[in-house]
Amino acid sequence: MALDNEDDFDYDFQLGYWMRSSNGKWWFEYEDGTYAVGPAVIETDGTYAVYYFDKSGWMVTGWYKENGDWFYFKPSGALATGWQKVGGKWYYLSPENGVMLKGWQQIGGKWYRLNGSGAMLTGWQKVGGSWYYLNGAGDMATGWKKVGGKWYYLNESGAMLTGWREINGTWYHLNNSGAMSSSRWVGNYYVNGSGAMVTNAWVGKYYVGSDGKWIPNYSAGNSSNNATVFWVAGGDVYHSTSDCPSLARSKNIKSGTVSDANGAGKKRACSNCFH
Repeated sequence: MALDNEDDFDYDFQLGYWMRSSNGKWWFEYEDGTYAVGPAVIETDGTYAVYYFDKSGWMVTGWYKENGDWFYFKPSGALATGWQKVGGKWYYLSPENGVMLKGWQQIGGKWYRLNGSGAMLTGWQKVGGSWYYLNGAGDMATGWKKVGGKWYYLNESGAMLTGWREINGTWYHLNNSGAMSSSRWVGNYYVNGSGAMVTNAWVGKYYVGSDGKWIPNYSAGNSSNNATVFWVAGGDVYHSTSDCPSLARSKNIKSGTVSDANGAGKKRACSNCFH
């Protein structure tokens, strides 16, 4: 009688009694003097549950394998379903028949990964050549995820991305380990502290264009360029970044093109950020 087929259960319940031996083992004796063997649905204190009895009639508890499938019977003997914590690990048993599930499973609208022994996995897992991150509760992460102080991006299927990626209209660089690059040059492109690729701006003494690529020999003093620069009312210089140490205590910082800065009386570039 297979446990994974509800039709195998005898729902014409037989009345009987729970019996306990001197060594603490349980069996279920029917009124006609026979006893339950194999799977049986038994009503106890108004609650119906599936139990399993070995060929000698003893009630089974713990893990049990039948026809290649694993089942778990609680200390009470009742068949477990859904999430169950056993030996410090979480398992998911089909709500329909109690079969222990493995691999990727969508449960409650979220994806989980159960290993070959059925235990729920957490943390980084490599599956089919791709890396996935499973949160502490086991559910698969998607989108931006901070792990170990570094940011990663996981697509809609949960796979970790690498290389240049356009995300919500902004370009980011994810290195070979998947960690987001920040505040550094990546080839001829620069990514800021939030990881976003910088465009149309000065990065120190270098200028990057609308596509983010560094433009060699771009002049800071050329009034025809479209670089974004920064300045304040006092003084006669403009800056390549609002984070310039010279502006640390400044308020009402203005921004615009070099031409705008020239028009505001700023005739030269700051020697600190345009060095």
